[in-house]
Amino acid sequence: MPAPAAVPQSASRPRDASDDWRSLVIVPFGSALKDLPFRVHDVLLFHESQAEAAAADERDCFSRDAPPPKFIGVIADDFVLCFHRDRLARIEVAVSPAGTAAEDSFERLCDHWLSGAETILRSPARCEGRAADMLFSAEIEAAGDPMNAGGPMNAGGPVSAGNPMNANTAARPVWVVVVRDAADRGEPERVKH
Repeated sequence: MPAPAAVPQSASRPRDASDDWRSLVIVPFGSALKDLPFRVHDVLLFHESQAEAAAADERDCFSRDAPPPKFIGVIADDFVLCFHRDRLARIEVAVSPAGTAAEDSFERLCDHWLSGAETILRSPARCEGRAADMLFSAEIEAAGDPMNAGGPMNAGGPVSAGNPMNANTAARPVWVVVVRDAADRGEPERVKH
């Protein structure tokens, strides 16, 4: 009797709930800041130009007083909730996946993220779509650029309660995912990590 054929092993890890960008939406868009079911603290944002600073002046951004959530199976480096007129309008997460397969995983995950969503843009390093009343975008920022390291010691990124020094992210690419309310027209520049 011949031996059963070997089932090929997938090069990627199995999917879990943290792979879906929708898992980042921990409260509905439009939620009032004062009604959040958790404590938050202000996040300082740094901007490269006066125009960026002016656009962001109408927003207040916060981080939870709790560890950042898992995204793509990794604890996020930064997790920021931004409010426009005291209503949740934008969520941003930065994560540094480990290993050399990060770019291959990005493309695989982009396929997953776009399932059931309208594709807006698809490239090896950028993924954008729309699902119901939410827009999402994800991109890979270059590794080794100290301005892309994220965390509080970075003059180009947010100060968060996440990984306090983010020292382990400096040499790895940073994936930045932004989810926002599609009805929100006050879209400022993306936070620089």
